[in-house]
Amino acid sequence: MIEHQRYSLNPTLTLDDRDGTVLTIQAASPRFAAQATAGLPGAGTVDRSAFTIRPDLFPGDPRIPKTTSTYDGLTVRLDRTLGDIWSMDARRSASAR
Repeated sequence: MIEHQRYSLNPTLTLDDRDGTVLTIQAASPRFAAQATAGLPGAGTVDRSAFTIRPDLFPGDPRIPKTTSTYDGLTVRLDRTLGDIWSMDARRSASAR
């Protein structure tokens, strides 16, 4: 049987001085772990909402190690209103994989 795990944590903090300046800090930290499968369809194995493929049809070694994927990112955005017509924003992002 193919096993998988995934989750994502995406907190956001917004600071507003109520005078036209808003600072938003967003973080992203998703994680994914699943057995590496060659040619096995996702539908019916990983996603079993529509139908299920029997686990004994898996042609490979069931002890295949898990493949993991991680991503850590941070985005900072500064918005400034400069009157009734003009505004500006600046963004900076950083990430690690």
